[in-house]
Amino acid sequence: MNIKQLQILDAVVRLGSYRKAAAQLRCSQSTITFQLKKLEDSLGCFLFEKTGRHMVLTPAGQAALKEAQKILASHSVLMNLKGSKASLTGRLKVGVNETLLEFMLIDVIKEFRLLAPEVFFEVEILDAYRLKTKVKDSEVDIGITFNTGDYPAPLIALPLTASPLGLFASPTLSISESCFFLPAEILRF
Repeated sequence: MNIKQLQILDAVVRLGSYRKAAAQLRCSQSTITFQLKKLEDSLGCFLFEKTGRHMVLTPAGQAALKEAQKILASHSVLMNLKGSKASLTGRLKVGVNETLLEFMLIDVIKEFRLLAPEVFFEVEILDAYRLKTKVKDSEVDIGITFNTGDYPAPLIALPLTASPLGLFASPTLSISESCFFLPAEILRF
């Protein structure tokens, strides 16, 4: 049993369907089904029974949900302690390509706003070539664009996805390399 499985149980009951829970948790319905099956196996009981077209909690499922919600509440309190030591503050100006902003970065920006609500986040839409110049001249702190290659010093391009994207930062921005995770890991600001 793990926290993710308890979060899935809570989401399915709260939202009323596997499909809605999958959408909220950003996973597939098959993942929801698989994780709930693993939770049932670890608890040694059935959590749901099918009634017509609906899934209804069994009495054991109701008891498990009640305990899961207590654990999730405690988990939330503990996770909030993690960020209480020092929250991020300041200003971050990011230059992006319009296509990336529209189709790939909106969710990243929303997540950043949740993780760092005290940071003033400003986005400027630029083409890849103007973006390089603005980053080099420290007019924007970070640039995210399609990788066009040829990044003159002091710019350094880091791949973000399998798609040819590039992330580069102003030479005056003091960021340690540990602030970013390289390919196959999630980018976090």
